[in-house]
Amino acid sequence: LRAVATGYSDAGRLLATLGDFAAARTAYETAVARFEALPQSERSAASAQFAFALKRLGAVLLRDDRFAEAEQRYRAALAIEEEGLAALNQGDTRAYDITFTLSDLALVQSRLDKWADAAEMWQRALDIRKAVSDADPKNVRALAGVATLYGRLSLAARASGDLDTCIARLRDELRLRDQ
Repeated sequence: LRAVATGYSDAGRLLATLGDFAAARTAYETAVARFEALPQSERSAASAQFAFALKRLGAVLLRDDRFAEAEQRYRAALAIEEEGLAALNQGDTRAYDITFTLSDLALVQSRLDKWADAAEMWQRALDIRKAVSDADPKNVRALAGVATLYGRLSLAARASGDLDTCIARLRDELRLRDQ
């Protein structure tokens, strides 16, 4: 059953790549339902694939402006990923992966005009990316990711009317991008 759920998720990815987002949504919804139907022990063993299907479903829903549903799926994926994150050391490069979920969830929240919640998620992602970057200062991916999140935080600050913080975060982003 796990292989079937993963197969539907893979089909969703292919369909989305081909631009058939309605069919991709159906495939991801089926994958999520199949993962949810697995016995708990098997679902735990497939947690990364389950979280991936939830995130991809969230992305398709986001694309369709179905923000509340997208938020629900991203939150479910985040809960799964946070279970695994607790076992990692700060600065572990595997921790970096959860930052994409945090950032995508923040994007959904910004679309729902929940800028304070978005800023909180982007800040959490930034803290993780900075820890990864600090652990390996030559990690260009982490450094670019830190810069991107400074840019996102500048948007949240602007939306809340805090222009000083908006400018400061933009300067942080540009400083890193100039390196």
